[in-house]
Amino acid sequence: MTTLTTKIVGIEGDSVLVKFVSENSAKAIDEYDAIAYQPKEMGYETKEAFIEGIKPSLLAMVTVRDTAEQSNADLSSWSDFEDTSNVVPEDTEDGITLAEPDETQQLPTQEITL
Repeated sequence: MTTLTTKIVGIEGDSVLVKFVSENSAKAIDEYDAIAYQPKEMGYETKEAFIEGIKPSLLAMVTVRDTAEQSNADLSSWSDFEDTSNVVPEDTEDGITLAEPDETQQLPTQEITL
């Protein structure tokens, strides 16, 4: 179980700016950039329902962020890497099953600095 802390830090038009951390985050909540959401467009009418509704995506994002902050990977040599692969659909006779996209692969990566 992960403890997730969320904080609404501002309103800009129809956007609500949210910051979030877990107990494993490297910094305090106010040291992270905020993410903008449009609760009305998402169908939320109360801040409680909104926060409850975005918790799964925040949990996925904080998990990825916390892992990246703790990683010692040296990415400097990754520039200009190119890979060409034959991808076989799941229903072929080769029997190779493709992994379902991880929900973190579909999350916004742009954060807003306040």
